[in-house]
Amino acid sequence: MTYPLRIIFDGVVAIGPGEPKDLSSQPGPLYAVLPRANRQVNRWSRMNPVKPSYIPVHFPVVFTTLEPRQKDHNVRPPDEKYQYHMTRKPGETPPNLGYPPPVVPGSPLPPHPEPPPPFYIWYPMRERLCFQFDEETEPGLLTYDRPPGRLYPLECNPTASAPNDIYAGDVRALADMREIFPDRSRLRPEVLSLRAPVPNEVAAQVFVPRGNISSGGYGRPEGPGERVWFEPKRTGKRLEKCLVPQLIVTVEVSAVNILCYSLDSGEKLDWLGFDLNGPADIWVGNADPGDVRQVLQDLAAGTIGDGEKPLHDTDFDFDFELYYTLLEGDDDGEGLPVPKSHGRFGEPNCYVTKVGPKVGGGF
Repeated sequence: MTYPLRIIFDGVVAIGPGEPKDLSSQPGPLYAVLPRANRQVNRWSRMNPVKPSYIPVHFPVVFTTLEPRQKDHNVRPPDEKYQYHMTRKPGETPPNLGYPPPVVPGSPLPPHPEPPPPFYIWYPMRERLCFQFDEETEPGLLTYDRPPGRLYPLECNPTASAPNDIYAGDVRALADMREIFPDRSRLRPEVLSLRAPVPNEVAAQVFVPRGNISSGGYGRPEGPGERVWFEPKRTGKRLEKCLVPQLIVTVEVSAVNILCYSLDSGEKLDWLGFDLNGPADIWVGNADPGDVRQVLQDLAAGTIGDGEKPLHDTDFDFDFELYYTLLEGDDDGEGLPVPKSHGRFGEPNCYVTKVGPKVGGGF
């Protein structure tokens, strides 16, 4: 029996091929490249040296509540396991969870009859991850979602350049380098290479053979949408758009393997394997450690920041500069377009970004 599996890409992940303008299907696989990032001064700060600003370390991460398959001896154990435990602050009104509150304020809540399942976590640094569905050996088709009806509107003020007819779920609600900086909108061939060693700018590669592609924002303050523009502009007019942070690939499967290979030596490594007994999610991200922990907590608790929106200390998302280390085109030394929020970004604030096809370019 098959069940829906969602592969949710989150954080600084360049993904292609971007959808055609008519949203027609394309042959798979979908490919994703996660840029490598050690702590560094960002380009904007170098050009405006008033107050140094930094891009933090990012690392690739895979997590899911699916329990790893036990029967295969070469299935890779998780690097970490996260179990959410709900506590309340002194004086805080306990949530209505169907059982009495604790007697002592600030003490842990009594065990829930059905505690949230743990997350199994892997950190595939410098690896290629190849999804394999059931017994399939060849890529299939990629289809693109443009929901015919409203799912829910993006929570931003529509303008002429940020139309209000795009909603979370619609693949067009994602950042798209073909709109942001057309001359730098395709991945360099070597960062997608299957030959080792892959350039050091790459933290990980991911290939998904088929699926329906949509957008969303689960466990993220920006989930319903954030109104942003990109500065400095590299097109005729400033791009302003309502964005959601995550690209989602949905397939119907009964089992999934993730085959793993070293980007340094090319060696085949131990793999990840899961059997589905219901709908499931596998998250693939590239983020700094604090953001990963925040998303895990929000997902497990069923909240987004416990009703509050943690704020970064800037209205620019400078982590977006990491994409340009992967893209074709000459670096002229000028500013690189990054998202700027009308308010302040929530935490985390990195957007998955679509790139153009490997050959041909454009829409």
